[in-house]
This record gives sequence, C-alpha cells and structure tokens, in this order.
Amino acid sequence: MSVKNWVTRSAAIKWTADQAFEASINQAPGAGANNETPFAQYGDLFNDFVKTGLLDTVPSPASLTSSLPAGLAYVLGQRVVKLTDTPYTYAPSSDTYVDLSDGGALTYSAVANGATAPSVAANSLRLEKIVTSATAITAVAPIALQGSPYIKFRAYRYAAFTTGANAVTTIPLDTVQYNNGPASLLGADGLIHVPVAGYYSVCGVFMSSGTQSTNVTVATILSKNGANDGESIYGDQVNINGIQNSPASSVSGLMYLTPSDTLSLLVYTQVALPLANISSVNFVSIVGPF
Repeated sequence: MSVKNWVTRSAAIKWTADQAFEASINQAPGAGANNETPFAQYGDLFNDFVKTGLLDTVPSPASLTSSLPAGLAYVLGQRVVKLTDTPYTYAPSSDTYVDLSDGGALTYSAVANGATAPSVAANSLRLEKIVTSATAITAVAPIALQGSPYIKFRAYRYAAFTTGANAVTTIPLDTVQYNNGPASLLGADGLIHVPVAGYYSVCGVFMSSGTQSTNVTVATILSKNGANDGESIYGDQVNINGIQNSPASSVSGLMYLTPSDTLSLLVYTQVALPLANISSVNFVSIVGPF
C-alpha cells in the first residue's frame, strides 16, 4: 500500500470513528438501543440540580413582574445554560411553579395560593415557586437542589435539654447548620424528613456537658420513624468509670428513607445528662440520596 493510500484510508477511518462518537454524545436521553448515551448514564447516577443562578428574588419596589436570573442546571443529564429570561408577569394571588426543560424552555404553571402543586412539565426540572398577593410577588421558594446533585444537610440542638435517667431519649433538633436543598429537612417535630426516597449516609453525635463522677453508660442510635429496632443504626456504647469530662457517643451508617419516614437521634443514658453547651456538637447530618 502506498503512503498516499495509507494516509487517505487512515483519515477516512478516523473521520468515521469521530462521527460515530459525536453521534453518540449528541443522542437525546433515551435514544439508542441500550440507552447508553452519557446523558442516560448521568441521569442514572445523579439527581437533577441547579449549579448556579436560576432563582428569583422578591422584587423591590413591589411588583408582579420579575426576570429569572441567568444560570446553569443539569436536567435529565443535559447541561443547560440559561441566559437571563425576559420579564414575566405573574398571576395575582397565586402560586406559580417554574420549570426548566432539558432544552432550556421555561414553563410557568399557576394555581391558587395554597393549592396542590401541578405536575412538573415534561422533561423538566422544577426550579422554584413564586407566591403572589393581589399586587406583588411576596415570596420565592427554591425547589431544585442547589449547587450539588446531592442533599447535604446538618441540624443540631441549640436549646438546653436534659436526657432521661436509665431511658432512651429523642434529642429534638432545633437549628439548621447548613442545607443546600430546596427547603429545610428539619420539621417542627425536631426530626428530619427527606424529600426524595433513597439511600442516605447519616451521622449523629451526642455529647453531655460537665464532669461525671459516677459510673455512666451512654449510647447513641439513629432511628427510622422513632423505632429502636432492626432498621435503626446503633453507635458507640461508652462506659464511663469515674471522672470524665463531657461523655460522648457517635453513630453513622447508611439508611434507606422515603418522604413518609423520619430520621431522629436517640440516646440512652444511665443517668440524666444535660447536653453540652457547645450547641452544634449534638447533631445529625445527612447526605444523599445515592
């Protein structure tokens, strides 16, 4: 084979391979015999989320009109760059849900204040809820995950609290330390409620204040639905003999949770113990779903 023929043939083979690769990359989600496009693979592994921007603010001066800021989101595996949208005038006395499609189109769905949310538009990520009065936008509630495809949440007990003696006590959390999700996972009941079903990495710590001069046993439990059973995760059992400052116990593991479940920190203490006055040390953290 001449050098000229070899070069021509090699270029043709490379061109054909490049074409095939480009066609694979550019297939829409779900296309192809095995749905093996990078988009399909990403959608299997990660949750849709907003990387930057794409969250309105309450306008000042008061108005029913707002422009969604530019930003970047991942929708069904597609990287969607959205430029600042044209001003949109929201319906008065309504809750309007804003969805972004994998093609960059916005859908605005309005319902009466407090009414059930409408279905998410086809091939879209729900970004936010805009609440209006008769004359102005009064609130903006983010719905999409912000900054990461995983929920990252941590809450702790700030107010003074004392455990029971020779009892398993639920530590009611009352303060959010950090949260990248659409809303707080911490309920009024002091328990954690996840918005999406899946496996979560969970961790909890209990620490008491002061010096204990008697023999004390402390053990922590991360509980699903308040139960002290096989679905719970059991942590360290600390047996303290004699004087020790701030007895503590920790627990971590993997737990499957659904939106109807609760996650709580339980602690067994042999005697009544006050929580450490370093407020953020008695906490529960959660990352997922995976």
